[in-house]
Amino acid sequence: MLEELIAIRQLLSIGFKKEIAEHEVERAANLAKYHAKEKEREEKSVFFEKLFFEWGQEMNIKAARTSSVSNLLARAEIYSMEDLDKYSDDDLLKIRNFGQKALKVTKAVKAWAEAREMK
Repeated sequence: MLEELIAIRQLLSIGFKKEIAEHEVERAANLAKYHAKEKEREEKSVFFEKLFFEWGQEMNIKAARTSSVSNLLARAEIYSMEDLDKYSDDDLLKIRNFGQKALKVTKAVKAWAEAREMK
């Protein structure tokens, strides 16, 4: 009886080892996708923050104001102009602490960036 139980246990463990290995492969693939997405988001975020900073310098505006606006946008997971295009003015104003001044700065930076791309 004991030998039969040991044999059954071994058979079951072989099946579970295969499932566990498959699960680990899937988990590793998902983790790699997550890290790639996070890296891309970070790169976009840095570019977006730099865009706000450069606009602020050109317009002689305090860096604190432009960085706070880019931080508000980042909190809403807006990391690029493409992300920003998905939101209406009303949607942006629904972001916590995002008011008319932040909207004005955002629109100005967007127009400035588009004009800069045209050159």
